[in-house]
Amino acid sequence: MNYLLIGAHTDDIELCAGATMARLLEEGHQVTAITLCHKFDFGNLYNEWTESIYTYGDKLQSWCYDFQSRNFLNQRQQILDCLINARERYKPDFVITHSITDNHQDHSVVGYESLRAFKNSSIVTYTGDWNQSTSVKNYLIKVMPIHAVQKLNSLQYYKSQANRNYFNPDYIYGNLRVNGLSANCEFAEAFEVVRIKA
Repeated sequence: MNYLLIGAHTDDIELCAGATMARLLEEGHQVTAITLCHKFDFGNLYNEWTESIYTYGDKLQSWCYDFQSRNFLNQRQQILDCLINARERYKPDFVITHSITDNHQDHSVVGYESLRAFKNSSIVTYTGDWNQSTSVKNYLIKVMPIHAVQKLNSLQYYKSQANRNYFNPDYIYGNLRVNGLSANCEFAEAFEVVRIKA
């Protein structure tokens, strides 16, 4: 399978699907991670993203673009063009992206443009509790302890974000365990189904 993961900002993919990404790579799938923005008024997020993504190994294809944070609404067409280019280049079977119900303005724009760009792919969306109150966790991906460790390992490189509650390792492990209860396993990551093509 050919998987494409999309993040509006550095850390989005690792936070919402880092363990899943580790599992997919271990299973030998083709995995590409696209991050649309690394420019903020704090820290050096591009370097942090580079170090974080590097932990997943050289089988992961990854790209980081420089769209302007908190201004995605005014860059919708350019973002759509970027996603269409990714569609044509990688031809993903399965897309993991942001939800249109996400409260962050950049995230919701990426959600809408992903729906437009990937009409012929299966799509599930992130369910980050810190930004969403209406997501339905109806697609659970079981992950092993080693995948949970990989997720935590990748996130430790985001030094500029370490003070945020959702970066707390106890929260991250707890969330994986709660999702695991729903999936009848130790750890899982949860997503919301937009469309599954069998």
